[in-house]
Amino acid sequence: MTRTKTGAVLPPQDLHAVEPIMEKYAQDDARVRQINAEMDSEFAVIRARHAAELQTITERMTKSFNQVRMYFETNRDDFFGKKKSFDTAQGTVGYRTGTPKTTPRKGFTWASILEMFRMKAPEYIKIKEEPNKEMMLMNREIDEQKLLIYTCGVEIVQDETFFIELKKEGVDAQLN
Repeated sequence: MTRTKTGAVLPPQDLHAVEPIMEKYAQDDARVRQINAEMDSEFAVIRARHAAELQTITERMTKSFNQVRMYFETNRDDFFGKKKSFDTAQGTVGYRTGTPKTTPRKGFTWASILEMFRMKAPEYIKIKEEPNKEMMLMNREIDEQKLLIYTCGVEIVQDETFFIELKKEGVDAQLN
């Protein structure tokens, strides 16, 4: 898709000049939706035409992957030793080491682990302090709270964005 540079946008001079611009905007929106609907329809036909073959291939690939994985897992010492990968004529197979993570040992829950750390090593407990934004929003209309929130450096704002909501029925009928 080619890019076009947009120049300076000049606003219409009066409401009469806005109406034809809105009409063109509505027509363009309807055409975009029509094109997208046509593309979706064509994509659906293509997907349906290839669905069975894709499913067969995917199942075959899963089976092949599992067979190769099982072979190399069974014979891991013969092929890897200190290495993590092995080159074959078709590609490389191997093992990737994941990122370290913590998991509860068998018989432990995160709640019981937290209690153990409270007693034995509180430095392993994370305490995160942050302003309670939800509470500020909830209390924004209470005068003394509003003043307190403002005094502490917080301003509660609401953005306003311009929108165009089209009446699509009339424009869609014109395209058909």
